[in-house]
Amino acid sequence: DHLFGEYDFLAMPSAQVFPFDKNTNYPKKISGKEMQTYHQWMEVTILSSLLGLPTISIPVGFNENNLPMGMQIIGRKKEDLRVISFSKRYEQIFGYSHVTPT
Repeated sequence: DHLFGEYDFLAMPSAQVFPFDKNTNYPKKISGKEMQTYHQWMEVTILSSLLGLPTISIPVGFNENNLPMGMQIIGRKKEDLRVISFSKRYEQIFGYSHVTPT
């Protein structure tokens, strides 16, 4: 509640890495830190789930290899519609969902 007293939404990456080879189970290291399990590289998504906060993931761009990255938009409890409305407006402005990665 303290965080949302100052901000309407929280924006975080949808994943800690860009997409990796389909034959790789999960990244073994991120920024030099060993990943012990499959889910560890996705820890950035756990916070909102555990807290029961409405969250949506939207495309926000591509790296130099044209691999996509997403962003989570997290809102206050029971403000699902605000999160969806904000995300829709963001997409209308930037339009990343209409770009196909290679």
